[in-house]
Amino acid sequence: QVEPTGRVHNFGGFTDGDRAAYLACAAGASVVVLAGMDLIGSSRHDVFTGKDLSRKREKLEIAAWLLELLVQRAQAPLYTLSRRARPLRGVQQVEGFSEVRG
Repeated sequence: QVEPTGRVHNFGGFTDGDRAAYLACAAGASVVVLAGMDLIGSSRHDVFTGKDLSRKREKLEIAAWLLELLVQRAQAPLYTLSRRARPLRGVQQVEGFSEVRG
């Protein structure tokens, strides 16, 4: 992360997914739905490509913390569609878009 300069803005976030949630809130989204962000662990792809799994766990911890922080500050409610999602304070798990309110 860097300090904003000129036309470069830092809306928050750390990984692509939580950064997208921060950007959506900064853009005025009325609701944010997380899909495919279980924040639990590594995938087979991570293992196959030789990713540093301990580093990945650290990044997931940071992403979870930032999403919980976003819930406290955001005007928009946050939901997750991931069935295996790690429980996050303030992020409601839903089965489908019909359950999303916002």
